[in-house]
Amino acid sequence: MVTDVLQTKLDPNHAVETTSFVRWLKQLFYFRWQERHQFDAAARSAIEQAVKAAEAGHAGEIKVVIEGHLPLNTALFQGATGRARDLFASLGVWDTELNSGVLLYINLCEHRVEIVADRGINAKIAPDRWLTICERITAKLGDNKHEHGVVLGIELIGHTLLEFYTVLDSEAGNELSDAALFL
Repeated sequence: MVTDVLQTKLDPNHAVETTSFVRWLKQLFYFRWQERHQFDAAARSAIEQAVKAAEAGHAGEIKVVIEGHLPLNTALFQGATGRARDLFASLGVWDTELNSGVLLYINLCEHRVEIVADRGINAKIAPDRWLTICERITAKLGDNKHEHGVVLGIELIGHTLLEFYTVLDSEAGNELSDAALFL
């Protein structure tokens, strides 16, 4: 499985993951009520509808994962980038018929956005394109417009896939659930 991971934080150059007690403490003291407030039932439905619309016209599959904080048993040694890679694998985003899966991972505690795309897509789309999408989502998160940021990101991923990855001869159909996964 060959994937690329692109990430942004408020500092887009923050790409190195190291052992971090500070990261672990930050995850420990994150309050989950924030995500329930930011992503109510209407917001979750809007995200699901955005995924359905964004997957039209191409064979790409988009999976959205929104996580309040990293699991404490991994937060000391692994940041959002490693977590996104793990979820890409464990959720089977890599296992689509045409290697056309894209994971949009958002860590609310760290304000981190990660895009992990499968090898079939990365062969056609430049990493700068994904980075721009991450930056646009991160800007909305920073403005406390969480739902709008996620929907915008989904739309931009959909437009990118439509532009660069239009393959309509697949009979696989919708291989991944359109509903966002909240962890």
